Amino acid sequence: LIDAPADGLGLTDILPLAREYELIIMHTSSPSFPSDAKVAEALKAQNPDLLIGMVGAKVAVEPEQSLRTTGAIDFVAREEFDYTVKEISEGRPISAILGLSYRDESGKITHNAPRPMIEEMASMRGSNWVVSWALAAERRTASGIPFRSTTGRYLDPGLPRSTGFGPVCSPPFW
Repeated sequence: LIDAPADGLGLTDILPLAREYELIIMHTSSPSFPSDAKVAEALKAQNPDLLIGMVGAKVAVEPEQSLRTTGAIDFVAREEFDYTVKEISEGRPISAILGLSYRDESGKITHNAPRPMIEEMASMRGSNWVVSWALAAERRTASGIPFRSTTGRYLDPGLPRSTGFGPVCSPPFW
C-alpha cells in the first residue's frame, strides 16, 4: 500500500516504484480523477506493461467516460469492487470478472456483467474487508480532512452505529 498524500510523497517519489509492480489499483473520486489519470499516465510511461485499474464512485458510475479519458487506465471496477479487485490480483482473466469495464486488446471498451451486491457483510471481515480501505490512495474524514491509518483497522459490520449526532459507532475507532 502506498498512501502517497498521507505519507507526503509526490509523483517523483512514486514513479520509480512503477517498475517494481505488475498491477496498480488507484482509488479515485470526481474531484481527483483528472490528476489521478495523469498519475496513471506517468506510471504507465515508467512501465508500459503495468496493469492499471481504478476504483471509486466516479469510475463506477462513468466507466466508459473514465476509460476514454486516457489509455493508461486498463480497467475500472463498477459496483462494489472488493471481490472484483481480489479476483484481478489472483490473475483471473479480466474478461471473466464481474463488475469490470476494460479496454480489450483491440482497444474496444467492454463492460462485463454486473457484480451482484454483497448481501452478507460478515463475509467481508478480515483481509477482504480491509482491501477496500487499504486501496484508498487518500482517505479523508467526514469533514474532508486527510487522515493516515497504518494500523489496518477496519469497519466491523457488527458494531452498533449512531443515527444522530455523536459517535459514529461504539466503541470508537482507535
